[in-house]
Amino acid sequence: MQTLKVPLIDISPLISKSQGNVDLISSVIQEISLACQNWGFFYVINHNIKESVISSVESESLNFFKLPKEIKSTVARFDGNFQGYSDTELTKQKLDWKQIFDFSPEDAFQSEVTSPLKGIGIHGKNQWPNDAILPNFKNTMTSYLKEVRNLGLVLMQAIFKGLEMDCSQIVDTQDLLEYCFSIKEDTSFGRLNYYPEYVSNGNNSNQLGVGPHSDAGVLTVLYQQEGVCSLQVLKDNTFYDIPPIKDSFVINIGDMTQVWSNGRYKAPIHRVLTNANKTRISIPFFLNPKYSCLVEPLCPREDQIYRPILWSEFRKGRVLGDYADLGEELQISHYLVK
Repeated sequence: MQTLKVPLIDISPLISKSQGNVDLISSVIQEISLACQNWGFFYVINHNIKESVISSVESESLNFFKLPKEIKSTVARFDGNFQGYSDTELTKQKLDWKQIFDFSPEDAFQSEVTSPLKGIGIHGKNQWPNDAILPNFKNTMTSYLKEVRNLGLVLMQAIFKGLEMDCSQIVDTQDLLEYCFSIKEDTSFGRLNYYPEYVSNGNNSNQLGVGPHSDAGVLTVLYQQEGVCSLQVLKDNTFYDIPPIKDSFVINIGDMTQVWSNGRYKAPIHRVLTNANKTRISIPFFLNPKYSCLVEPLCPREDQIYRPILWSEFRKGRVLGDYADLGEELQISHYLVK
């Protein structure tokens, strides 16, 4: 399979604020803007998350997935709770070849009672393995989630600034950032993905780890285990490998960012292949807005190609399709202006 030369962007000027060097910061923002327009995917380096932190998360993830299923099942998802372990997720009505563990920021929105999606199990309290079994698991994951969420917000601020450069007039994106990503109402979450070895029995030789899809939310920050290349992105009707690069994160924009950009930025279709010889760990963080956030194109002088989307409505449609075969899965194409 061919490898796509996805941009590798040094974001240290964004992290350090480059000591007031506006030109250097603007250059990085332009790089990100071009990557969002041309690929929807890019790598970031010099992101200020220590290698030791990432290594601990990967190690604890492997420790969890190596546990017997009866122990993992003690923190399994159930009706009314979206958090925890599952091995039955669907992508566009097809079962993925993976196991997952989902968790949210501890101080974020976890109340099913007050959720606008009450009754479909999107929220609930985080479920953690027993400390006697994995004593470092909870602290490792919660600490990592804080750091990667901050990284996601830095990148979203840059993406919004890139849109400001492209538009002659735009809403105040700093206010939008603060409004949509209030931590107390956050719907972002982290995920541990484990892809077991897959050997075809002849009946399903085309089994994928995850089928082709775009991410529903705003932005995904992905760590990939080194030594296994399974992630692929669709460009010009061809799937290209997105191999792991040491000390980097893979970033891809989601459907909501495509809507905010009025289609200027593209939420890429991507998939994950199975591997007959190796297991694989990946750790995505999905940056999502609060449920009351109304997502609509930000450039007011352009003809809008999307109708406004209430995030809670879109999230509900996509999540329901992840756990049951409901026919056609909800997409942003359903919100195109006729």
